[in-house]
Amino acid sequence: MIFIFIFIFIIIIFYIINKYILKKNIDEHYLTYFLPYYDNKIDNLVNFYKNNDNNANYFKKKMDFQNISIGLIGVELEFIQTLFKLYISNGNAIKVNLIKYSNRMTLIDALFQRNLTFCFTDYISICYYYENINVEINKFKFITHLYKLYFYLFTKKNYKIFSYSDIKPGIKIGIINNDTYTPSFYYYVKFFEDLGYKENIDYIPLFYNNLERLFEGFHNNECEIIFLIDIYPNSHVSQLIEKYITDDIILLPFDILNEIEFLNKNKILEIDFIDLNNLSKLYFPKKFGKYNYTKNLPTLKILFSYKILLCNTEINNIYTYNFIKFYNMNIKNINENINNSGYNLHIQHDDLNHFIVSDYHEGVKKYYFEKGYFSYIDNNNCKYLVGVDKCTEQTLKKNKLFMQ
Repeated sequence: MIFIFIFIFIIIIFYIINKYILKKNIDEHYLTYFLPYYDNKIDNLVNFYKNNDNNANYFKKKMDFQNISIGLIGVELEFIQTLFKLYISNGNAIKVNLIKYSNRMTLIDALFQRNLTFCFTDYISICYYYENINVEINKFKFITHLYKLYFYLFTKKNYKIFSYSDIKPGIKIGIINNDTYTPSFYYYVKFFEDLGYKENIDYIPLFYNNLERLFEGFHNNECEIIFLIDIYPNSHVSQLIEKYITDDIILLPFDILNEIEFLNKNKILEIDFIDLNNLSKLYFPKKFGKYNYTKNLPTLKILFSYKILLCNTEINNIYTYNFIKFYNMNIKNINENINNSGYNLHIQHDDLNHFIVSDYHEGVKKYYFEKGYFSYIDNNNCKYLVGVDKCTEQTLKKNKLFMQ
């Protein structure tokens, strides 16, 4: 009888040790040594024992951690940190190195020289680089649009400027010439020239080093118009409006007679309608010229361009493929985790053929072909597979869509 008791006691001890003490190590060994062979690649498993890999931690010895260097301007650091923390948390095995630049042209040139993997920039700066710094941009590859940069033109009612067409000869326009904050400096000459105004003839630019000084100059009547390119809504702009608020400060709507001609000259610009309730709680009510805005009528027509993500040509397809897949599948979650008001990311599906500075990276193309956004099949029914499946003769027949 005593032997039965001892036997049962030994079994209980063994069970406790196995379940509560050894379990952690067993799990670790399985995950770190055998998980890579879950798909039953026999040759790899043979090599596992032949090379004595059971003595080497899989994640330390076998995982390929791609080093991704991302160039950005310092003001965008918090946004980029949030975006790529979410990217890594979704299981992407990369090591991210954020590199801050104080000049947008230096940032773009670092990508041109292939010193960066990704470049966080905008159409405005890229076009300036293309036209003035280096015309060879075939080393850049496009990944995606990110968020919108809006064109603010602030003035005051007492200047009697109620639309873009009311700009008078000799008017002074305040512009930030410090590109660590905004790309306005790179686009103001072309912007006003395409509106029909020449620098130092039809208007005089006054340059300020930062946003605070720009609004101070505007408040002190040094300039009649502020020209600014930035996100919307923008908490910094709202705070300065409330600090220097007057009853006659107005944000000009984009309202010109030759709109189509202007947009044809500025392919990087598009039109949007913003909710002025997000501008400032002190902005309403507002009436100027033919425009009347109240809390209940807040929509204003405005121009915008895109913030974009580029990469160099040497990056492996898998990394751009994984990023664009993550971006498209997690856009809602990303927006919920971005704390900065105004950083509202957009999925690119509705304008994949919109003007871009360079061709898509091959990894990005692969994802859009798999999802049916791109296709080599000349069949109008491909539109029914967009976002669902690759459009091929086989998938069309499978879904009974092959006949046009």
